[in-house]
Amino acid sequence: VGYAEVVAHLRGELPARALSTEIERATMSFAKRQRTWFRGEEGVEWLTLEAARERSRWDALSEWLKR
Repeated sequence: VGYAEVVAHLRGELPARALSTEIERATMSFAKRQRTWFRGEEGVEWLTLEAARERSRWDALSEWLKR
């Protein structure tokens, strides 16, 4: 995310003052598409920020990734 916007800037198609705004927009759009896709997947466990800060969640994630 952000590469297309940087290339557009280097080609003169996007002014420097708009670059960070467009990268942010593209990032948010990508994140929204990911959330939409994951909602349809079985077994997805959503974490709140508070839950993500709990060490036990990180330990569980680490174990899951080792599978």
